[in-house]
Amino acid sequence: MGQFFAYVAVITVKENNNVA
Repeated sequence: MGQFFAYVAVITVKENNNVA
């Protein structure tokens, strides 16, 4: 479950970078 949370966190960061 920790790996899933880490994966989602990475995607969120990438999405934020794309918006910026």
